Amino acid sequence: MKFKKTKIGLVPKDWEVKKLGEIGKLVGGGTPSTKNAEYWRGDIPWISSSDLIENSITYINIHKFINEEAIKQSATKLIPKNSLLIVSRVGVGKIAINKTKLCTSQDFQSFIPQIYINITYLAYYLHKNIKQLMRLNQGTSIKGITKKDIENFLIPIPLLKEQQKIAKILLTCDEMIEKQEKLIKEKEKLKKGLMQKLLNVELRVERGELKKLPKVRFKEFSGEWVEKKLGELVEEYTKKNDEEYQPVAIGIYGIRKRVDIFSKSLTNNIRVNKVIFKNTLTFGLGTKQIVFGILLDNQYYSVSPAYKTFKIFSKQIVPSFLNYLLILENKKLSSKYMIISSRQGKSVNIKELLQHKFIIPPTLKEQEKIADVLSTLDKEIDLLKLELEEYKKLKKSLMQKLLTGKVRVRI
Repeated sequence: MKFKKTKIGLVPKDWEVKKLGEIGKLVGGGTPSTKNAEYWRGDIPWISSSDLIENSITYINIHKFINEEAIKQSATKLIPKNSLLIVSRVGVGKIAINKTKLCTSQDFQSFIPQIYINITYLAYYLHKNIKQLMRLNQGTSIKGITKKDIENFLIPIPLLKEQQKIAKILLTCDEMIEKQEKLIKEKEKLKKGLMQKLLNVELRVERGELKKLPKVRFKEFSGEWVEKKLGELVEEYTKKNDEEYQPVAIGIYGIRKRVDIFSKSLTNNIRVNKVIFKNTLTFGLGTKQIVFGILLDNQYYSVSPAYKTFKIFSKQIVPSFLNYLLILENKKLSSKYMIISSRQGKSVNIKELLQHKFIIPPTLKEQEKIADVLSTLDKEIDLLKLELEEYKKLKKSLMQKLLTGKVRVRI
């Protein structure tokens, strides 16, 4: 394979390198006056930068429409379909291909090709290299990307058939990613629905008696669910971190190692931390809610002394069941027991929280069954997420190889 030196580095000898401004033109946008309701009664789609999402060149959320008069009386322009919409200001860096004629806000510079080029190939190349464009104005008073910078941006251009093949391969990757993301959302929705049915209790008649029972119950179990205060299920403890166990943080995703979250340690003296171990519950504060973590593995870690740590009475409640119960109830618990004070900031009313009443299955076996079902779903979701990451890595690798000509496709 033969390469040639260019201003963007080595590219295959049969590829051209051109400025974007040499192969098409850029058109800005505008916003018709929102004070004139008549402008917004039409059938011409109008979008702002918030209608695009990062990492997708196909998604556009079209939900606003204007008329011809709005175009005449404002700076917005009608962009032909199969143009490249580049967000150059607010939300800078988002890119999408429009499949229908539309108008844009002033946050866009829309590229309209003047020669025949595969617009999908071009979108992927820009998407891969958009950070180069964004870096051009770092350290200046200019916010975003200028029209001039976009026009001068250099693009490697293979033969049209090769562009089409590259675009098809990368679109296939995106389809795999979108399909996987949809599967994850569906599985998470299923889990949420099951949690509500298996854990939420209502008054129902059973064998002529009014009882507290879940909406859905496994047939092998019977008997009324029982009311327990959180303080009857856990007991606060403090164990100093004399052995310097690895520090972890508690957040909306539960327990996570600090090294996986922060680039540097927040404190060198981890001996002041509290130790957590199997079947312990830790409460802390997030930005908008109470956060908690239950350690289910046979491990030892340490947490900041600001956290409250509790031993779980595992003969009273299955720790994994309590975990799902707290996930379901967290919003309610946060609204009731999170204190926000202008003087003292945020805190958790632990005393009142421990008085909170939960209604739970009367036997550990039923608690285990519920936790096992939900845990199985969690494992399936985790596996789908791992597969999703592999698809994303594959796409990134292919973009790096195909869009630079390091790997060629057959045409």
